[in-house]
Amino acid sequence: MRSQKSNNTIFLALQNDINPSNLQRKLETLDIRQWIYLGEDSTWLAEIEGLLSEQIKRIPIADQLDTVANNLRHQFIDWIGDLSLLNDSREWWASEMPAKNPYFMLYERICLLAVGRELISNGVDKPTLIVTSTHGLFEEISSFATKNEIKTKIFPKSQINTFLKISQDVIQRQLIYILRRLPPIQKGDRISNNYKKLLEIHPEFRRKVIKKNTDTNIKPFSGERSILLFTFVDHRNFLPDGSYRDPYLGPLPQMLKAKAYEVAYVPRVLYTASYEETIKKLNQTGERFFFPDWFINKKTWFECQKAASHYTPIIPETSTVGDIPTYRLTMEHITQTRQSLSDTLLYEPLIAGLAAAGIKPSQIIHTVEGHSWEHALAWSVKRHMPNTIIVGYDNVTFSRMVLSMFPSQKEYGIRPLPDRLVTNGPLYRDILINEGRPEDQVISGCALRHTYLWKEQLEGNNIHNIQEDKIINILVATAIGFGDSVELIAKAAEAFGGNCDYKIIIKCHPLVNIDAVKKYLGSLLSYDNITFANEPIDLLLQSADILLYTYTTVCYEALQMGVAPIFVRSETFVNLDKLDIAPGVRWVAATPEDLRILASKLSFMSIEERDAWKQQASFIVKRALAPTFSDCTNIFIDKNYKNKQYII
Repeated sequence: MRSQKSNNTIFLALQNDINPSNLQRKLETLDIRQWIYLGEDSTWLAEIEGLLSEQIKRIPIADQLDTVANNLRHQFIDWIGDLSLLNDSREWWASEMPAKNPYFMLYERICLLAVGRELISNGVDKPTLIVTSTHGLFEEISSFATKNEIKTKIFPKSQINTFLKISQDVIQRQLIYILRRLPPIQKGDRISNNYKKLLEIHPEFRRKVIKKNTDTNIKPFSGERSILLFTFVDHRNFLPDGSYRDPYLGPLPQMLKAKAYEVAYVPRVLYTASYEETIKKLNQTGERFFFPDWFINKKTWFECQKAASHYTPIIPETSTVGDIPTYRLTMEHITQTRQSLSDTLLYEPLIAGLAAAGIKPSQIIHTVEGHSWEHALAWSVKRHMPNTIIVGYDNVTFSRMVLSMFPSQKEYGIRPLPDRLVTNGPLYRDILINEGRPEDQVISGCALRHTYLWKEQLEGNNIHNIQEDKIINILVATAIGFGDSVELIAKAAEAFGGNCDYKIIIKCHPLVNIDAVKKYLGSLLSYDNITFANEPIDLLLQSADILLYTYTTVCYEALQMGVAPIFVRSETFVNLDKLDIAPGVRWVAATPEDLRILASKLSFMSIEERDAWKQQASFIVKRALAPTFSDCTNIFIDKNYKNKQYII
């Protein structure tokens, strides 16, 4: 990559050094009329864009980011594979690097660095501000500009903003440090909810809650017909009558029980739920639970904290992905993810404790996304429960950019993986095998959590053609990420807000705070044609013409109901499009202008074009989220089960 020298200056700034309240004035003083954001904070970006005048434009990078992410994908996977060969150990597999979880940002920041280098190399036509979200990105961009003799200056930082940010980080770290070492106290309602949330991370607090609300006389759980399900729990796990349901494994537990299997759970309580309240509710369901915190004492907890704080993998300083240097970003990533490592290391004492208590099931079943805890679980089970088979059920990840699902070929044989991986249908199974997964380890299953897709009323009814002379209903379905949601809604509002030809219905993920979204977007949501909806997504799709989506399975529901899905690319995040494995049935936009063009194009589709699309869409849905069949439970429990051949 060769740089083109420019007479214009590039100003560099770290996000935390910027004071939003006086940014407009500083930009005007320095005659800066355009800027670039290289970071992952969608909410910060939305806030800044809301404060700046229209005369100061941000250069969009969504398309460049997507191109770079796809071009570097295989090289990144292989680079991680090389590091796995160097670092094969308990700590390595429990860390976030080999997991490649997109939400821990390493790959995204490598891609952002590549985009920044490309933009600098192409030169700028006027003074330009480049803002980075981390020190690692700042240092790399600065170094690249200097080496290529680009005229650069450091943007004047806000000393107050920097001081407040540093103080906040220090206070937070010290508070957590102190709380983790204080003996837990319980004073009922006299403790504030915020303080109780902090106390809930303390192992002794959790053990006291379990002892208070649970019969801790644990009976053995083993034998050929014993199956242990690892799952997550929050309010969604409880039906109105107080009975238990599993939103992750769907009807599988009941199906196993119907075949006379013993079923028990290891529930991990999500941070969004009250720990004590959740434990009480679980114990009232009549199901059998082994609470993981009962098997982890304070000593073990601190040992894992210490191991994480001292662990640093071997990372060559000359490391690159393609021609992009990665050492600085990698070391920054390792520092930022130490708490995650300490939490994941707890899986070994958990599994050892379960085994010591006589809990040695024939099988463990859990949902699969390729995350670090799954590696730690598999690593520990092989050592403490060597006769237990692990079966993973794909959590409808689908996108090829969910790199956690794609090991390097160099890692097979050392990477801790489930013995068998069950997909929701043949489409994703074929993708995984084509990417190198051993064929005998991946089995095509069915969509246990999406059986409603194949009800008669969803197969052909409520499918309609967009007409040019009618108001077009655009459904905006957000994913679980707050920042992703803010960015998606902002682009939809900018594209169609105030245009009476369109009606915008926003459906947020249940874990997204709608009030917080409204706070960040402010006046963007003030148009009469924009509303928020609480109705179930299947009802909203019945009246929708177009779906705007990011990382959500709603796009498949839209296909089934004849609603045209448009994936909206991000300016701040690697795109996780669940339809990138079937690109011919969806459309893609990056900017509000793109959205307006596509909406107009879809309104002019002929009946013949739309009917052909519907037929292809239905075919894809059936291959991705296959209907259940009579022996689908056997996929999970039969060691010799051969893959069902679908005729679709």
